[in-house]
Amino acid sequence: MKRLLRILLIASLVIAAAYYLAIDNLIKSAIESQASRALKAQVNIANAHFHLLGRSVSLDGVQITNPQAPLRNLMQADNVTLTLNIADLLAHKIVADEVRIRGLRLDQARSDSGAIEGLTPEAAPPSAPAAQTPTLAGTFTVENAGANGAWQQRLQTLADNSIVDRLREQARQARESRSAIAVTQFRQALQAQLSQLQQLRDNLNRDAQHAQQELANARTLSDSELSRQVTNHGVAGTQLALRLKDLLSRLPVAAVAGGDGQWTLLARRVVLDGEYELGAKPLRLEADIANVAAIPGAADEPMTFRFNGAADQPGKISGSGSFDPRNGSGQLNYTLDQVPVAGLPLDGESGVNLLLDTALASGSGQITLRDHQIDLKLNHRFQQAALTPVTADQATAQALGNALRGITDFGLDIEASGATSNPVVTVRSDIARQLGNSRLRADLERAQQLLAARERALNELAREL
Repeated sequence: MKRLLRILLIASLVIAAAYYLAIDNLIKSAIESQASRALKAQVNIANAHFHLLGRSVSLDGVQITNPQAPLRNLMQADNVTLTLNIADLLAHKIVADEVRIRGLRLDQARSDSGAIEGLTPEAAPPSAPAAQTPTLAGTFTVENAGANGAWQQRLQTLADNSIVDRLREQARQARESRSAIAVTQFRQALQAQLSQLQQLRDNLNRDAQHAQQELANARTLSDSELSRQVTNHGVAGTQLALRLKDLLSRLPVAAVAGGDGQWTLLARRVVLDGEYELGAKPLRLEADIANVAAIPGAADEPMTFRFNGAADQPGKISGSGSFDPRNGSGQLNYTLDQVPVAGLPLDGESGVNLLLDTALASGSGQITLRDHQIDLKLNHRFQQAALTPVTADQATAQALGNALRGITDFGLDIEASGATSNPVVTVRSDIARQLGNSRLRADLERAQQLLAARERALNELAREL
């Protein structure tokens, strides 16, 4: 009898284990297939665990492919846990009172393509690159950092001491010959050099005034001209604008599941933590979202959310907003205060990239959505900033690096409007103006030093005779 009981107990354990293994694999397979079909791209789950007593499912290693870029994940998470009702599941409904997401990350590279043959839409061909146009930053790189512009030529003329050496030799010969004619010729040559020195000073002052006027004009560009410059990669911040445009274009992507109308997904509350990559230092965030529905009409109230920086995130991050999938309208507001950023690409133009090594970011943003149209305004200030040029041209890197060292505080504003699938993005930044001012100050200081040195040398020669 005891032996029979042991056999029955062992058999029960084996059956229970098989059941749990089977139900786990069944849940994993069902979610992957249904979500992949709705999204038209692969949804992958490493492991699924069904907890009968708690009526919950825990999903590990969740990856959701971006159907518009199958080599990247729209989002991925270390773990997703949600409570389920068996009756809802049988009715093709997933209604969770609470969903917890840990380790959420957006726009991560995949190890392989998540496209599904015959289902994932073909990627749109890349648009032709915009024609390059002259810009303030480009002018600095091409003209001012080189040695063949008029300004640089004048500086080189002042730095050339061969003229003083020739006059010094002429003065020595005049002294030794004691010839009145030689002394007169020397004084005439010296006076000619002093006159030329004054002309150089006047030219440099005119150049400086012209440069200041160009810098002032850069601050008063019309919106159309500024947008043209941004479109053609002409203002620091373009890389951020392009990344934002790519992110906004993904807003129309279907939800994880329920897109085919067969399944209804609704989460009364979603609590998550995760990271948003911003350069080399990701922002660590926590969020609390209410009424998350995969398809319009699944929720009877708009989705609302609030988020803030994680406990170990330096600085202050906070925001809130709402979104109503029934009419595609929503809004988001956020603020940043002294948030550290690092390794953030700002611009790429003519082989030169501006990299924000480190800074403290502060600012605010407002985003409004309605009928697949967006109105976005982001205003930021970067303090204690360190900027570095990245270019293969060593001369340009040195000249630009010297000018960038004077920029430790700058603003960067981004606006977007139009269809979410292809918004018009505009960037405004005072980096270019500060860059020009910094270089201008350095060149003026150098010119004044060279002018004073040349004048002292000529006056000393005059006193010798």
